[in-house]
Amino acid sequence: MRDSNFILSEGVQELPNEIALFGGSFNPPHWGHFFVSLKVREAGLPVVIAPVFWLPHKFAQTEKDLELPNSWYFYKQTGMVPFELRYAMCKEMWKGEENIWVSDIEKKIAITNLSPNYTFYTVELLKNYGKKVHLIIGEDNAISFDKWYRSKELLKNIESLWIVKRFGSHNPEKIKLLSKKIKTHFIKEAVDVSATSIRNWASKRLLKHTSEGVINIIKRYELYGYSTLITTSFREAQ
Repeated sequence: MRDSNFILSEGVQELPNEIALFGGSFNPPHWGHFFVSLKVREAGLPVVIAPVFWLPHKFAQTEKDLELPNSWYFYKQTGMVPFELRYAMCKEMWKGEENIWVSDIEKKIAITNLSPNYTFYTVELLKNYGKKVHLIIGEDNAISFDKWYRSKELLKNIESLWIVKRFGSHNPEKIKLLSKKIKTHFIKEAVDVSATSIRNWASKRLLKHTSEGVINIIKRYELYGYSTLITTSFREAQ
């Protein structure tokens, strides 16, 4: 295991002994994410929301490189909002919810090891501190799970999978095969929404399907093409 002793003096040791890990870009978080977390919590599992710091297919070799996920340059190049803002949006989305934690564990692992983080390492770290980990993933990730970093070992390190089923899904064959390898729960989406659709709506000054706190951050920093300026065509239409 890579050196990760840095992390558990803050935030991780106080987590319950059994948790459901819910990772993702959360770019931005929305009601779909929120209701999934509530469904898992209703089943008796505390949930840890862990926004990704650096996408695994990107490479960071130096501390300077690791500043990129917090930079506006990175946002302009990739469309990924700086980590601190995505983390802040998650804090707003789940503010006041009992037994749901928003964690910056992904950032701490990446910065400490000067490399992209993978779910395998996050789970390994949590297990090393005595946590039983369940994993929440979307259907698209479940389909490609065999391509995940050290996926076979990851399956051995988790207690179960919670797979979020999309509207109109018919349980692809790859998911059937995956569910034979590990205890699997299925959650139907409560809201037909995606982060992509919210980003597209934001560029048209139309914000919905996320919390007021998240909307306020999008507006304040003019994220996803949202602009507080009234366009000439809009003024002319008046």
